Amino acid sequence: TIIDRFEVQAERRGEHLALVGPTAALTFAEVDDQAGRAAGSLLGLVGSGSEPVALLFDHDVHLVVAILATMKAGRPVVVLDP
Repeated sequence: TIIDRFEVQAERRGEHLALVGPTAALTFAEVDDQAGRAAGSLLGLVGSGSEPVALLFDHDVHLVVAILATMKAGRPVVVLDP
């Protein structure tokens, strides 16, 4: 899966930059950590299921983290363009 592939890269290249945006730059390890914590929060809020999660973010590193988090939580993702 995409998540499995990303986690392999996070293990291999943890301290390398993964995302650079206008407001933040994150390493692979930071992205994986933030996505994992956000996935846990998402599951705590809405539980598991098959309903899609809509995301509305500016185009920045936080959007990518939110997409990965939603996928880690096992939910379909719908990205809305602001």
